[in-house]
Amino acid sequence: MPALRFQYRRRSATGFTLIELLVVIAIIAILIGLLLPAVQKVREAAARMKCQNNLKQLALAVHSHHDGQGKFPPGGKLGSNWGSSGGWEGDGGWQHDQGSWHLYVLPYMEQEPLYRQIAQYGLGQPNIDTITRAWWNFVIPKTALPYQHCPSSNHQHMISSTYIGNQGLGQEGDICGFNPFGSFCDPAYLRSVGLPGVACWPMNGMFYRGEWPGGGDGPKTFSAVTDGTSNTIMIGETLLDKGDPHAYWGGNANLRSDGRTEGRGFLSFDTGHAHMGVQVPINYPVGPSGDVDQGCGPDNRGLSNWQVNNGFKSNHIGGANFAFADGSVRFIPQAIDHVSYIKLGLRSDGLPPGNLP
Repeated sequence: MPALRFQYRRRSATGFTLIELLVVIAIIAILIGLLLPAVQKVREAAARMKCQNNLKQLALAVHSHHDGQGKFPPGGKLGSNWGSSGGWEGDGGWQHDQGSWHLYVLPYMEQEPLYRQIAQYGLGQPNIDTITRAWWNFVIPKTALPYQHCPSSNHQHMISSTYIGNQGLGQEGDICGFNPFGSFCDPAYLRSVGLPGVACWPMNGMFYRGEWPGGGDGPKTFSAVTDGTSNTIMIGETLLDKGDPHAYWGGNANLRSDGRTEGRGFLSFDTGHAHMGVQVPINYPVGPSGDVDQGCGPDNRGLSNWQVNNGFKSNHIGGANFAFADGSVRFIPQAIDHVSYIKLGLRSDGLPPGNLP
């Protein structure tokens, strides 16, 4: 009997068999496979919520600017006048950069000191490139402000912003010869799909980058948003590596040997931060990830082709976040009917609002 007890004890102390171990590993693998998508969904939900909060704060800042200044901030402002002779008055034009709308809402985003630092370099004075002067004097931030990036976006190190004002319908310059959505600027086609039979200028959105003393485009007050503020897109998302290359190259946060950044980022009016339109569908695919070039090819996804890169984009699954003129923030699916989407991007087309799917 003692020998039998000794043998029994040795058998009871034996570990798992190979088959049992494989079964346990398989179960753990299955549980991990079930858990990872859930974790990713939670992470994406948190990123989308943070992104929507950033848009909400920017929309409220635009409202605060309207309340304090009696008008919307300019989409982008030039420091030169367009003369009666058909040219710029003064010694230049586009180079007289007086900032994008992001600059003018700084005081309403708890960034009053930064705004004052920049303003001392000739802001509001004609024929002065305020942003470049501030850049030369090390005033331009070396990183984007915390609210300037959607957590789901690429290139978080950039000083560019992933939040862009809505210019409405239209794009400038068919520089690459591939314009798949050009029919939306044809009056006859617009009438055939129930849109106003007007060309794409003025663009009828909320912001446009070219505002100069005594002129410019974009509504000045809420009274110009006749379609209703809850029916008009004001700000949307973009991706820096799949949008206007100016935003990518102009937002380079690498430090030069003199300590300044390579780019001037979201504060500049002419680096792709002031405006984008609804002529290009949401999340229209442009270029492979990270392939930011300055050429047109290939035509159907050329990153320098404004006819396909100048649209709202995000890394959120199935659509993008938008702030409307009433301050509300909504997620618009990329499956939305294109005409309905365009209607949401126009502030005074006089038509019923577009419907979300």
